[in-house]
Amino acid sequence: MEIINHQLRADNRKEVEFEVRRVYGSWKLLENLKYADQYSIHISSHGDVAKNGRTYLDLSHGKLYAEDLESIWADFKKSERPLLLILSACRAGHKDLIKALSRNGCRYCIAPVLDTNWEHAALFSTFFYTYLLLERMRPVTAFRRTVRTLPEVTGRWKMFDRGNEIIV
Repeated sequence: MEIINHQLRADNRKEVEFEVRRVYGSWKLLENLKYADQYSIHISSHGDVAKNGRTYLDLSHGKLYAEDLESIWADFKKSERPLLLILSACRAGHKDLIKALSRNGCRYCIAPVLDTNWEHAALFSTFFYTYLLLERMRPVTAFRRTVRTLPEVTGRWKMFDRGNEIIV
């Protein structure tokens, strides 16, 4: 798992500060998410939908379901909660997982709703983060620009604002 830390800057420098952490296991990811005070978080993992319809992130040591995220940021002010969470995991963009993150304070979520391959996820991330971080676009604008630039790659990805899908 990789969590990227990015704080917006008022200046026009073309630099981005970030931190990469490798996290193994659902309990460790929950711990890192709970105390993350970043503007944006990127989680790279495997994901799937169980036969009962519940979406999960499939970690090397356990699975993380929507109900595991209940009250994750309850002790934090809204300004201290992540604004943007990108789930680079197949099928992670289903409503149960997205709604759980949104209910708990994360405004924007981006995730693929179908299977995606590594190359497409890498291309999506490259363009999205270029627009978001280097071009200083707002998350929705960066997502829309990425989808327009790479429609065949990004057709499997969706963006949500407060749990509701943003139509591109």
